[in-house]
Amino acid sequence: MAAALVRRTAPDVVLLSVGPSDQGVMRLVGQILAATCQPRLVILAMHENVRLARRYLAMGTWAYVSRNSTREELLTVVRIVSRNRDSAVLSVQKSMLQHLTGVGTRSLSGREFEVIELVAAGLSNAQIAGRLSISEGTVKRHLTNTYDKLDVRSQSGRRQ
Repeated sequence: MAAALVRRTAPDVVLLSVGPSDQGVMRLVGQILAATCQPRLVILAMHENVRLARRYLAMGTWAYVSRNSTREELLTVVRIVSRNRDSAVLSVQKSMLQHLTGVGTRSLSGREFEVIELVAAGLSNAQIAGRLSISEGTVKRHLTNTYDKLDVRSQSGRRQ
C-alpha cells in the first residue's frame, strides 16, 4: 500500500518510520526505491540498530535517523536530502559510530570528523569549505573517505 501511494503521488522525499525489526520493511524499502519517481527515502528508526542502518544505507536510502532526534534535526535531514544529490545522512548517537566501524570514531582523521559534524549540523559542502578554509572538492574527498571508513555508500550519481 505504501509503495503504491509513492508510485501514485511521486513525492521527492519519503519519510518511513520503522520498528526494531526488518520484517517486511526491507521489501518495502526496495519497492519504494524502485518507484519510477525515485524518491529520496529517509528511514526514521524506533531504535538505533547498527545492522539495520548499514542495510538500509547500502540499499540506497538517503538517510537513517533515530526517532530520538529533535524536530529541528529531522527537518534538517529532510532539507539536506531534498536539496543535495550527493549526500547520505546518518543521524545517530556518537556511540553508534563505534559499532559501525568496529574500531570507533578514532579511525576518522580530525578533519574528516570536523567535516562530518558540519554535515550533521546541516551545512552544505560550500558552507563547510568556507568555514574550514578548504576547497569544495576537498570537502567531497573527506566525505568519500568518511563514508568508506564508516561503510556507508555515498548517494552520488545514484539518482540524477
